[in-house]
Amino acid sequence: MITPENCKSIEEIRNCIDAIDDEIIKLIASRSIYVKNAVKFKSNIVDIKADERVKKMLIVREKWALEKGLKPEFISNLFKYIVNYFISEEIQVFNTSQKNVIRIEQATDKDAKVILGLQKRAFIQSAEKSGKNYNITPIVQTVEEMQEDFKKYHFVKALMNNLIIGSCRANMENSICYIGRVVVEPIYQRQGCGIQLMTAIESHFNNAREFELFTGNNDNETIGFYSKLGYVKEDTFVSPEKITLVRMRKINKG
Repeated sequence: MITPENCKSIEEIRNCIDAIDDEIIKLIASRSIYVKNAVKFKSNIVDIKADERVKKMLIVREKWALEKGLKPEFISNLFKYIVNYFISEEIQVFNTSQKNVIRIEQATDKDAKVILGLQKRAFIQSAEKSGKNYNITPIVQTVEEMQEDFKKYHFVKALMNNLIIGSCRANMENSICYIGRVVVEPIYQRQGCGIQLMTAIESHFNNAREFELFTGNNDNETIGFYSKLGYVKEDTFVSPEKITLVRMRKINKG
């Protein structure tokens, strides 16, 4: 490859950059193979996420970046994205190899702390997509407040390998079942967990005349999810946190 100082045109520069990018992609593909093969040495999702290993690894990558004249924060952010992507890939491989199934059960107040953490992660992800308003109840709620909610709502949880990966709640007033905070661990989304949670909560309140819920007015993906389950947009309203929400309803046919 021509060295940068010996390039005689922008085309030569671009050709060299393309060649380097091709090598980078080949190396990432090789990394992917190692990551997927690491699954056989891990026994659960906690092992796969390996939070402490990731923290130490990012520190080392920042050091390498500094040694090579790059901004550590840039390399750190880059590797955070790479690591999160491959953790998701690794979990999919693990789930396939273990033939893991999602199990739905009623949650109790003993699950409050875990469900609250899950709720915060899911709603922070949602806030990232819609205005970055983090001052909303699902994010700022305390464990004590969550425990009080168990006195007012029926909670269900989704379990995989005995880890809570999803949850939702509901109560009924005047024959209307109000469903709220349907949350799924981000790395388990789009794998059918949300559908199973909704099915379970609707089955529990099978004597309801209709079901009602709300979601962000600009969250087209979530609106589409509920629409596929038979929910129809009713109206929009502004929450106390100044967020525009869409109300959706579904008639219980039986």
